[in-house]
Amino acid sequence: MYTLAPLLACLAPLLAFRQAPEEAPDAPQLAESLLISKDQLAVQDVHPLLTLENIRLAAPQMPAAGADAGAQLSAFLEQARRAAVGKVLTSFAIRKKLTAGGPAVLADVKLTGQSGAYRNKIIRQGRFVGLALRPTSTAANIAVRVTGLGTQFTERNPHFRLYLYHSSQPTVPLAQYDVARLDTVYFEWTPLAIELPVGPTPGEYRLGYFEDDLVGQAIDLDHDFSSRPGTGGCCGRDYLLFDQYAKYVQVRAFTIQAASGTDVLPGEGQPTYTSSSNFGLNLQLSAQCDLSAYFCTYKTAFVEALQLQLAVDLLSLMANTTRDNGVSQAVQVLAQVELNNKPDYQPGLLSKLEKALGALEVDFSGVGAPCMPCAKPSGYKVGVV
Repeated sequence: MYTLAPLLACLAPLLAFRQAPEEAPDAPQLAESLLISKDQLAVQDVHPLLTLENIRLAAPQMPAAGADAGAQLSAFLEQARRAAVGKVLTSFAIRKKLTAGGPAVLADVKLTGQSGAYRNKIIRQGRFVGLALRPTSTAANIAVRVTGLGTQFTERNPHFRLYLYHSSQPTVPLAQYDVARLDTVYFEWTPLAIELPVGPTPGEYRLGYFEDDLVGQAIDLDHDFSSRPGTGGCCGRDYLLFDQYAKYVQVRAFTIQAASGTDVLPGEGQPTYTSSSNFGLNLQLSAQCDLSAYFCTYKTAFVEALQLQLAVDLLSLMANTTRDNGVSQAVQVLAQVELNNKPDYQPGLLSKLEKALGALEVDFSGVGAPCMPCAKPSGYKVGVV
């Protein structure tokens, strides 16, 4: 029901630090991305033992960060806060019976079951052509994925390259996929795994190729993916496929004139849409419930649990460090004491964390079917005959 990567991006910055004080000019300086913003509570404020110096002395070496002490400490703290986010999300998901992969609402559905006639070939015009996919307004909390690519070309294209753009940055590709095309005339299908993340950024994804890179020509299918086909004749049973995918994603063929002789989209990269071609392309789509963006809107609900989780992780590190580098025995003993319940029945950080995780709640009332369908009544019904 959630994807870790976007949740790390929105929740990890909730765990931030103050830079070392100015009176300690030789202290390692943290990366800007780890520093608190205005009115934000620093991790050091969660517990007095969580000083940058105590953490640095207990932290493992991070050789990949280089020899700079500030870079090494920053790399460790980034790793530590991401781990804390993962632990809190796992605990929350177990308690709420959520899964990382939500229920499938669309399972490997092709856009069309038809294919183009060989005599219908597309003349190359130096364009970028393909299919645009825009999540529908009813697809909130639904993540669409491309799980297969179908192509119909007149020649083999062993170096065929597929590009993915988004309308928010229309001239910079998000990804490139090298997909060898070895069959001709008939549709050739290849499994793909292209994520079209659900999130707050509106717009559409554009998946296509540069005509100048193509060997031979694309075989054309006169098909409008944005409207429901008829229920017979040449369209076969495509209306059944449309009824499945159109609930979650709008699909339209498009062209964009590329810069002459290059794989570069000029200017704003604005597309021209067409309802009478597929440019030799067909896609297989799936969709799953994904509450990542929804959780991000409630990110403040996670703050207490995240801070306590990171505090527990760092104090556990201090209490059990094996580095012989000056971590005082007093700090190790105090860290162990602060983690556990005290003799005077004062709860330790482990107990506080458990309580915070148990109290963590997110309002699911804004999540509608099919991701959070109404519970079915259970038990017996009693009626009068």
